[in-house]
Amino acid sequence: MGVWRNLRDRTVRAMLLLLLTGAALALAAPEAWAQEDVIYTTDQLTTLPTLASPGQARALIDGSYPANLRSAGVTGRVQVQFVVAPDGTVEPGSVEVIAATAAAFADAARSIVPKLKFRPGRKNGTAVRTRVILPITYGQD
Repeated sequence: MGVWRNLRDRTVRAMLLLLLTGAALALAAPEAWAQEDVIYTTDQLTTLPTLASPGQARALIDGSYPANLRSAGVTGRVQVQFVVAPDGTVEPGSVEVIAATAAAFADAARSIVPKLKFRPGRKNGTAVRTRVILPITYGQD
C-alpha cells in the first residue's frame, strides 16, 4: 500500500505542476499574441530589414518590366508599401502601391513584391513584423 500511495502522490504532484504551468502559460499568452499583431516602422528597429538576395530582386524587377513600355523606352518608378513578417516573407494582402509613374509599372511591382525574400527587421535581437516602403525603378532614370 505504501508503494501505491507514493506513486499516487508523485502522479498528483506532477499533474498539479502541469496544471499550474499551463495556467501560467495561458495567462502570459495574450500578451505574446498582442506582440504578434504589432507592426513596427523602420525607425523603431535596432536592425533594418534587408533583401535576402538583391540579385534575385533585380531579376524579378527586370522580368516584370512591361514589354510595351520597355520597347518604347519608357522608364518609371513605383513606391510600394508592405509588411515583412518575422520569417522574412512579405505578408499576403499587405502590398500597397503608394505612387507610380504609370499604372502598368504599379501592376508589375505589385505582382513581384510578394515573391521577395528579406532578412527580417529586428527589435532588440528579435525578428518582428515591419512596415517597409520600397522604391522600384524600371529602366534608367
